[in-house]
Amino acid sequence: MNDRVFSVEVFNQYLKAVVDAEELLRDIRIVGEISGFGVRGRHAYFTLKDDAAQIACVFFDFDGPIPRDGERVILTGSPNFYVRGGKLSFNAKSIEAAGVGDAYRRFLELKEKLEREGLFDRKIPMPSRIRRIGVITSPTGAVIHDIATVAFRRDPSVDIVLYPVKVQGIGAAEEIAAAISRLDAYRKVDVVVVARGGGSIEDLAAFNDESVARAAANCKKFILSAVGHETDFSLCDFCSDLRAATPSAAAELLTVDRREKALALVRTLNGAMNALTEACETEERSLRFAADRLARACDRGISTSKLRLSERLHRIDGAVSNAIFERGERMGRILQRLELTNPVSILKEGYACVCSDRRIRRVSELREGERVRIDMTDGSFDATVERIDKKEKSV
Repeated sequence: MNDRVFSVEVFNQYLKAVVDAEELLRDIRIVGEISGFGVRGRHAYFTLKDDAAQIACVFFDFDGPIPRDGERVILTGSPNFYVRGGKLSFNAKSIEAAGVGDAYRRFLELKEKLEREGLFDRKIPMPSRIRRIGVITSPTGAVIHDIATVAFRRDPSVDIVLYPVKVQGIGAAEEIAAAISRLDAYRKVDVVVVARGGGSIEDLAAFNDESVARAAANCKKFILSAVGHETDFSLCDFCSDLRAATPSAAAELLTVDRREKALALVRTLNGAMNALTEACETEERSLRFAADRLARACDRGISTSKLRLSERLHRIDGAVSNAIFERGERMGRILQRLELTNPVSILKEGYACVCSDRRIRRVSELREGERVRIDMTDGSFDATVERIDKKEKSV
């Protein structure tokens, strides 16, 4: 028995030296299926596997196209033993496509089968009012915490019912399929959410199981699949009514943010006030335009009326002038006639007027010896009637 004791560091360094010293392991080619491929910084980390084994791989300074999970590839590189972590990994220098892997081929075949049966076509619209959400996921993971945190922050009145299940490993698919059927029959749940965090294609295998896909497709309630990360797709996604990129995104899709609703109401009210203000301003402009038109029309009317009045006054003035002129001429003619009949005018011609204490128009009205006054144009004198000669009336 060897009594020598090694520290972990010395032991791991010895293993690393053994691996590095083996010439047959340098620049070798291994074939398998890609699983969990991810890029962090400049380096890619993933797992290469087959039906019997798997190995962790790293590709430093990776800048090529990202392979899909399940894709069959050939890696060229060398194994490396990591002393601090005590892990053996394969450092890849190149990746070559080697066709579709067995697991991914089975996935595609089942996907095609379910699609032909029409299981991907059945879609139920999301309820307009969701009061209670049934969540199928692991009770110990971060998924239920993320869903609850987002949902309660957005809408504190919503309820969440957890149906705990295994999300990977033996028996996980059966538990998930049974949970979908149970929540579908539970009347107090409005929608069903199937959720888990991201992972490799092996980690998500339960959600690619045919029993889970059929349970999702047959669910009479609205069912939402939130399995994996944004780039992960499963058969449960295709058979559900809606897919969310992440569990947190599922909580956002199924809840209405009270703050957003309040802000939307404020925006609506502001829009209504702006529309009302704009309508009032438009009406005010219309009234001002109408008032201006009315004022201009009144001005035109007044101007027209003034012109018509001026024309009428001019015509009246002309008519009055003509009337005055005609009446003046008529008066002139009358005065001429009066002048002709004026006794004074007659006296100027050498005639005289006989006057007494009474009106004397005829010789017969005089009496002999009567005193009379004789008026002439330049004076008068008194006379005595000594003889009266009367003219005989003509027959």
